[in-house]
Order: sequence, then structure tokens, then C-alpha cells
Amino acid sequence: MERKNVFIGIIIVSVVIAGGLAVLQSGQPVSRTLEMEGTLEMEEALERPAMEAPPAAKGGSEWLPDSQSSVSEEYVLPSEQKLIKTSYISLEVKRYEEAADEIRAVATKYGGYVSDSSVQDVGERKIGYITVRVPEQSFEDAVTEIEAVGELQEERVSTEDVTEEYIDLKARLENFKAQEERYLEILDMATTVEDILRVETQLERIRGNIESLQGRLNYMENQINLSTVQVRLLEPETVTHESGIGRAFNEAIDAFLSAIRGIIIFLGYFIPIAIFLTLLALLIRLIYRKWSKER
Repeated sequence: MERKNVFIGIIIVSVVIAGGLAVLQSGQPVSRTLEMEGTLEMEEALERPAMEAPPAAKGGSEWLPDSQSSVSEEYVLPSEQKLIKTSYISLEVKRYEEAADEIRAVATKYGGYVSDSSVQDVGERKIGYITVRVPEQSFEDAVTEIEAVGELQEERVSTEDVTEEYIDLKARLENFKAQEERYLEILDMATTVEDILRVETQLERIRGNIESLQGRLNYMENQINLSTVQVRLLEPETVTHESGIGRAFNEAIDAFLSAIRGIIIFLGYFIPIAIFLTLLALLIRLIYRKWSKER
């Protein structure tokens, strides 16, 4: 009877220890999985063109003739604001192809064009993007007609005032052009090789600045004269009704496999602990018997 009680005690202690270790071991990956779970919201931001004023030419004051120092002051400022208008529109449409054709027709109607487009299949529906450029004076009318193509989901309009930057670029460009004319006159009057080389070096620098400023100015004027309309087209999601039997069956299989995994982990802890405690109990019993006989 005493031996039976000892073995029962060993089994109970082994079960408690193994169960605790198994719970700790199986709980670690679950917590890591929960930390990694989350919903990802896709937010499409509207891209706005960034303009940067060109840096001042190095060493320009050394060779700048005094007669040209007031060129920028004489430049007449434009009488109207220079605005870059951009719109982002999200529409839900029945068929992507038909909606895209209607938007192309709107762009053509107002003297614009489609600068970019893309489409992809997401499940059983199509999601696409179309970028339209239309003249600035027709921007509001074009946006209104494009919104009527489908059901409006989202709209954002951005207006960037670049008047000051436009004036600065224009003044610098006129200044460099005036310097170029002056140095060409100086080049005609140069008599030595050294003077010719020095003047040509400055002309090369000035013409490089003129080319850079002209390119920036052309790009800005394009953004001002042609407004940008970015359109996102989404077909409606297909609603499907499922009985849920297949999902329940899959969840049952997952639960069964999880239970088997838990049992294996438990036995992995239980068996070595039970063996160790059994050997320890036998050793203690043997020592106790030997000690009892000696008494």
C-alpha cells in the first residue's frame, strides 16, 4: 500500500510540472503571433509637384557688368497668381473599361489628355488608376464631369501658389540672358587670347545657368497651365454567401492538430520528469530500508 501511494504521488507531481511547462512552451508562439497580427489600412496620398528655386551662380558678381545690375528690378511682375491645381478622386464604377473610356472622353473634350493609367485584378473585380491633364481654366468643369462617371467615394483638391517662385525664376533667367548679351559684346572687343578665354569661361557658366533655369521654368509653366486629376476606379466587390461548413471543418482539423501537438509537448515533459522522480523515490526507499535494518 505504501509503494502504491508513492507511485501515485510521483505521477501527480509529474503531471503538474509537465502541464505547467507545456503551457509555457505553447503560449510563447501564440503571443508572438498575436503581436504580429493587425489590420493594414491602405491610404493613398495625393502626390504634389515640388519646385525648387535654382541656387545662385557662384562667382557671378565678379564678372557682372555694372550696367546690368538693375535687370531684375526692371522685370515686370505678372498680374495674376500662378497656381498648380491637383485633384484626387476615388469612384466606384460598374465596369472599369467603360468608366475609363468616359474619363478619356472628358479629357479630350477639354483639350487635355491621359498621362498615365494602370489596372489590376483584385479577386473578381478590377481596380485601376488614371491620371488626366486638363487646361487650368477647365479644371473645375472636368472634375465635375469625372465625378459623375461613378459613385464618389473620396475627393481631395490641392492648390499650390507658386507665384513668388515663378517670379524669381523669371527674373533670374532674364538677368542671365542680359549678362550673356553683355559678355558677347565684351568678347567682340577682346584682343588677347587670355581675355577671350576668360570671357568664354564666363559665357559657358552663364549659358549653363540659363539652360537650367529655362528647364525649371518650362516644367513649372506646364504644371500651371495643365492641372492634374488623379482618378481611382473600383469595381464593386462580389457578395458571396457561404454556408460555413467548409470553414468549420477546417477549424476542426486545426483544433485536432493543436490538441495532438499539446499532448506531444506534455508527454515530452512528463516522461523524463516521471522517470527522474521514480528513480529518486526508489533510491530514497532503498536508503531508508538500509537505515532501518542497521537500527
